[in-house]
Amino acid sequence: MRKTLTALLLFFGLVLPLYSYAAGPIIFDNRIIGSTKLSISHFVRDHLKSDIKKYDIARVDLNDDYYDEFVLKQKNCLLDKASKQFCTFVFIGEKEDTLVKISVFNAKKIQVSGKKHAGIYDILAFQSKKNDYEYERYIWSPDDKTYIRESI
Repeated sequence: MRKTLTALLLFFGLVLPLYSYAAGPIIFDNRIIGSTKLSISHFVRDHLKSDIKKYDIARVDLNDDYYDEFVLKQKNCLLDKASKQFCTFVFIGEKEDTLVKISVFNAKKIQVSGKKHAGIYDILAFQSKKNDYEYERYIWSPDDKTYIRESI
């Protein structure tokens, strides 16, 4: 009994907090179901004038509130290293039971940073056609209620 309790405490104390950490690559795995998928489908139809079948979807928690925001990327946009193509990434979130556009990025790939501004994780947009390590950092602007390019 004591070993089980110790194992549970270690899991919830060490492993679970790491799971909610948002930093890292954004994975477009399309693991969206039920009413969430229907809401995103309506958003894509109404705001992007398109069909959800044309998009890959990723879930990410940008502010550690345990509610996911979503990133949309057209399926025909490839994210491999050889590609010189830029993709459009549309970030959406929920506001008063309605999905709203948070921000849009054009980049070769994007990643969530481990750094935050105003309680929201920064976004790294990789835009160099020469390499995959140069990026622009976008930070959350509470006044504008969107991401803005960080000025150095």
